[in-house]
Amino acid sequence: MLELSEGDALAERYELVANAGDAGAYRQWHAVDRTLARDVTAITFPEDDPHAAAALDSARRAAGVDDHHLLRILDVGTESGMSYVVTERLHDAESVAELLQFQTLPAEEARRIIGEAATGLHTAAARGLHHLTLSPHDILRSRDGAVTVLGVATDSALAGLDDVPATVASRTDTEDLVRILYAALTGQWPGPNPVPGMPDGNNDEVRPPAQVVTSVPSDLDAVCSQVLTDGAGPRTPGELARLLSPWSAERVHGNGGRDVALASDDELTAAPALASPVKHYFDDDTSAALPPSGSTADPDETQQHDLAAFSTNRPLNDPSVVDLEPPAPGLPQGFEEPDRHSSGLALGIVAGLLVLTVIAAFFGLRGIGGGDATDAAPSSTKTSSSTTKATATPSPSATTPAGTAIKPVSADGFDPDGDGNEHNELAARVIDGDTSTSWITHIYRTAEFSGIKKGAGLILDLGSSKQVGSVGINVNGSPTTIQVFVTDKKNVEGSTPWGTLSNGSGEQTVRGETTKGRYVILWITELSQDSSNRFRNEIAEVKVLS
Repeated sequence: MLELSEGDALAERYELVANAGDAGAYRQWHAVDRTLARDVTAITFPEDDPHAAAALDSARRAAGVDDHHLLRILDVGTESGMSYVVTERLHDAESVAELLQFQTLPAEEARRIIGEAATGLHTAAARGLHHLTLSPHDILRSRDGAVTVLGVATDSALAGLDDVPATVASRTDTEDLVRILYAALTGQWPGPNPVPGMPDGNNDEVRPPAQVVTSVPSDLDAVCSQVLTDGAGPRTPGELARLLSPWSAERVHGNGGRDVALASDDELTAAPALASPVKHYFDDDTSAALPPSGSTADPDETQQHDLAAFSTNRPLNDPSVVDLEPPAPGLPQGFEEPDRHSSGLALGIVAGLLVLTVIAAFFGLRGIGGGDATDAAPSSTKTSSSTTKATATPSPSATTPAGTAIKPVSADGFDPDGDGNEHNELAARVIDGDTSTSWITHIYRTAEFSGIKKGAGLILDLGSSKQVGSVGINVNGSPTTIQVFVTDKKNVEGSTPWGTLSNGSGEQTVRGETTKGRYVILWITELSQDSSNRFRNEIAEVKVLS
């Protein structure tokens, strides 16, 4: 068997740079892909290891799952008696365990991280892949807020757990996700086995998070109690994701809740109490309504953990969809309250606008009685030309749609090429009459949906076949192109778009020949890039008119 050391290369391509950790016969390396000149991570283990074949098979299957929440597997192989799995290497990313070294996370950031991780594990489970050894070291947050889960399928295979029944495996991953949620909220690990770097709680009696720290939303408190104390609650990562939604589309800044033992009487009074009795949302009906979410976390003194508790021999894989309301203009992204600088900036903006308004009013009044016919004529001609142009502009346009409103009976995500769930739980927001709420696609690596499907969108059910004359679409964020179909079938394959919104943003109207159909389908084939260089689309409202 080949004995590996720094400077050796796997498959004459992946040069081993440094040993990043050992776990029995398994070794993790920082490596460099000589062909593409990029950093990668390599996991090596003996070819004759009893779990080697299962690990390689799991890695190959996991490589076929393209989900931005999961660490990408780049290569799998065996040479000279040594097997290896090569993955992408994340830079500037910290595990949940590292994030909790000094303080707990804001409750809404904990919700977001676990929700994103659960979404990735839901995708993996649909392909028959599970984690089964999930810990706070296996969920990473990048500097831009992106969440990545390490070790899906391969870790369980290396641990000899690849033959666990799917229902048991899904529940195990769900319980581990909730344990990590509990740790993110409280700073304590509630699991039966200790985790390096994580202070253990009282595992004989896991207290609800709200009894440990302040400012824990009641729904997060309830799901932790359901899963960790009652043995109930969500059974799969997908159910957990739906239960936690909605969460913020961006990283949530701030501090976590304060230790209850050190909290003031006012903080304790304001802290949400655990609902009693706890409703077990997934005991009988997985389609049960979700509990309310969202509670603002108060600033907190940092809680220091014992850094010596972090083992130098780190775990094998440690590489050292309704959004929250957007912050007010001029305020730091992600913070609930304005600081002194932001308040001054906001007041300055308001004062400037008032001055400009006074100046504009002054010159406007002068123009009423002054000027001559020579000056007025070009202005009149220009206005007339502009009006004519606006009237002649073909659909779509930003004008207010005309016609009788048709109230859809339902709205759902439309994902015929994927798993059928394109944030379906948020779709009803586009017909709620509230532009402050919205539906968003999942986040993808490329504008073409990471190459895994042709497109996605929304499907509105009008209840019966009705005449449709125009469709109003309120697009949030970057301009986007949306094809609109009016049809009596629930697909767009082989159909011609009834109308198209081309590179539009804000309130837009798509018009076509009056057509009869039961379903209005909004179909997106190319996503827009957001400020974080990720690809997604967001729609606040859709109005159907006859």
